[in-house]
Amino acid sequence: MTAQEVEEMTGQFAQAIRRAKTAGFDGVEIYAAGYLLGSFLSPYTNTRADRFGGSLENRVRVIADIIFKARKLVGGHFPILAKLNCDDGVEGGTNIDTFPAVAAQVEKAGVAAIDVIGPSAVRDLEPESYFLKYARKLRVEAPVILTGGNRNVDRLEQILQAGPPDFVAMARPLIREPDLPARWQARQGDPDAACISCNRCMDGFRQGKITRCRVNEAS
Repeated sequence: MTAQEVEEMTGQFAQAIRRAKTAGFDGVEIYAAGYLLGSFLSPYTNTRADRFGGSLENRVRVIADIIFKARKLVGGHFPILAKLNCDDGVEGGTNIDTFPAVAAQVEKAGVAAIDVIGPSAVRDLEPESYFLKYARKLRVEAPVILTGGNRNVDRLEQILQAGPPDFVAMARPLIREPDLPARWQARQGDPDAACISCNRCMDGFRQGKITRCRVNEAS
């Protein structure tokens, strides 16, 4: 991408944030844990020599530009979060030692919270709450959210009491049990989520169909 194309892209993100607010959403989360935005943040994939590459400040500039432009459209009180990749899983990329600096620089860009996630190569090292040790490395004022492998309410309460993270997020367990948070809050049933992390719910998503739990469906 040319620098001009990057500028156009950040403007398009800002317009998307405006549309989300107009549609009635309570906030947005910028996905910078891979794909286009994540490739700017990672020193492994970002080999640019302009103001969007090189130093950490330059690599994060793409996020800062999105938020700066979005604030002109949505004001200062609409929450804009950022989901960040905590470990690229490759030599020369972001890792557990360099991730805190990335998160701190993204915080300076003005995000309302930082959502921590990582790749399967790192995820598979822990049975639950895969990226907890990365979240606990952060020293930021913004709330920290932990995504990935959150399955047991008792463990999650212990994690949150120790903090960071300040919040946990889930996706697949809510596909299996949409009422899971209410069930846990009422202390009903098993403290473990029913989700077995088989990823079969993603099959329909990849085929453009409705995403639903397929554990009980015939193979």
